[in-house]
Amino acid sequence: MKKRVLAFLTATMCFAGVKPVNAVAETADMTSQISEATKTGTLTVTVYNEDEGGLYTDEHISFMICGSPDQPGGPEMGGATFLCDVTPSESNPFVLNDIDIVDNFKYTIVDSVSQDHDGYNYYIDHERSDKTFRFTENPNQDLSIYMKKNYFIVHSDTSITKDKYGEENIKNINEVDWLLRDLINSDSFKVRDMAKRQYLAKSMLMSLCEYKMIADWSFDETENVMSFTYNCGITGQLRPAIFEDEHKQLENVYLEDAAAVLRATIVGIRDHRVIVKPVRGSY
Repeated sequence: MKKRVLAFLTATMCFAGVKPVNAVAETADMTSQISEATKTGTLTVTVYNEDEGGLYTDEHISFMICGSPDQPGGPEMGGATFLCDVTPSESNPFVLNDIDIVDNFKYTIVDSVSQDHDGYNYYIDHERSDKTFRFTENPNQDLSIYMKKNYFIVHSDTSITKDKYGEENIKNINEVDWLLRDLINSDSFKVRDMAKRQYLAKSMLMSLCEYKMIADWSFDETENVMSFTYNCGITGQLRPAIFEDEHKQLENVYLEDAAAVLRATIVGIRDHRVIVKPVRGSY
């Protein structure tokens, strides 16, 4: 586990603004500083995979736990103090002992740089994860963190700019990416098995090609990779992780048979709304 345990907090951080008025008061303040500085707590963190259920076991994620005075901490905030930078898979749950407690600090979790792996990464679901906590309210904290898997398109050109490709091509790339991301990150896509995922993605690429949103597309069955070419000539890929069977345990997901829905031709796209013309037998 990569830990950056909170270092000994200085008196100026903990007690800025304390102004002794005499020697007795000064001695009392110093005693108070020592007493406060030696307060410690324990943090136990359990990480869950929201998409698949159960404890988190993947290696390609990290997050930080940090804090700052009287407000949720974050890496962009001045004065933030970091407790740790953690790779959860190395220990789950993991425990940080003897964390120095600061009375006016709130702590929170923030996303660290996640390692991209085969077309997906993880991010913290802050709607379900604990957001803030104070050690002074409870010196022994239990923290639950829920992770969500996010699929993305892998581009052959990672520096896509207007200067390089022009405004219209950038607009085209963004529209294609939005449509594909909306499909592959939807709950109805994630709960499908590999064959159904492949079918849905192929149907989407075929429609995009028919409507001339992309130039062409192909599927490598050996590598389990779908590749397509934007109109500007660069390549995008849907990688194997997008199609793998993961035995999802998503709850309360309404599933219709999307096969019939996607047997259609895209006839227009306006403001991220897709107008389709169903083929015979679709609804």
